[in-house]
Amino acid sequence: MQNGTITISGATSTVFGNGPVMMNCVTNITSGTITFKNTTFQGATTITKTGTTNDASAGGNVFNGSAIFTNAGGGYLMLGNGSPDQFNSSTTFNNTGTANLYVANNSTGNVFNGTATFNNSTTSSNVYISSEFIGYDI
Repeated sequence: MQNGTITISGATSTVFGNGPVMMNCVTNITSGTITFKNTTFQGATTITKTGTTNDASAGGNVFNGSAIFTNAGGGYLMLGNGSPDQFNSSTTFNNTGTANLYVANNSTGNVFNGTATFNNSTTSSNVYISSEFIGYDI
């Protein structure tokens, strides 16, 4: 994808595949299920998961622009599940749903080169963060 903005709204399932995939644009996704692996997001990225399935993104992703992740569903959202992710700008992780949000899950070497903000606005679930960070400002 080159230039412009891609907006996916109300999708049942969104998958960014085996890669490498290059998103050279602003990316806005709201989807019941979402997973991504080996994808580079060059522009600002907003990901909102709304469904009840448990989604585990395998990692290997690079976010060069600001990124906002929101788990608003009834199923968990895992990032960096197996391979590390890299966040090169400010990143916000919001958990507003009834299941957990896992960041840098089951992987070492995750990189945070900008400020990372973690928000949990529910009492029925949590945000879990791996203790393996490189270059972080949390």
